[in-house]
Amino acid sequence: MDLVYDLTIPADTAATSPVEETLPSVEGIVHQVEIEIPPGCRGEVYAAIRQGNHQVWPTNPTGAYRSDSRVYSTREHYAVKRGDPVFVLQGWSPGTSYEHVVQFRISILPVDVLEPWTRQETLLTKLLRGLGVR
Repeated sequence: MDLVYDLTIPADTAATSPVEETLPSVEGIVHQVEIEIPPGCRGEVYAAIRQGNHQVWPTNPTGAYRSDSRVYSTREHYAVKRGDPVFVLQGWSPGTSYEHVVQFRISILPVDVLEPWTRQETLLTKLLRGLGVR
C-alpha cells in the first residue's frame, strides 16, 4: 500500500502552529518513506511525521526536513500495529511569502510479506498447541 499526500503549507506558518494532516489508521510495516520538498523553498519550509506524542521522521525530536528541490528518501522497517497512534504529517514555513506544497509518500506492506517467518511461527505454535505440546 502506498500512501501519497500533498500537504499545502500556507505562507508564514509558524513552527508553533504547523499545518497537520492525520492519516488513516494503517497496519503493517513501513518500508519506505519519502518527503519531497519542491523548488523555491530555499530551506524555509519544514516537514516532519509524528505518531502519537513523538516524532518518527526525522527521528530527532527537534529536527525537520528542509531544503530546496529535494526528495528525502529512507528505507525503513517500522512496524505499525492495530491500535497504534496514527501518523500525522506536519509542515511549517516561518517568514515565507508564498504557500508551498510538500509531498509525503509512505509505503507499507503486510507483516507476513516482509516477515514471513512470523506467520510460520504462528502456524507452528498452533500446530504444537493442537498436538498438546504447548
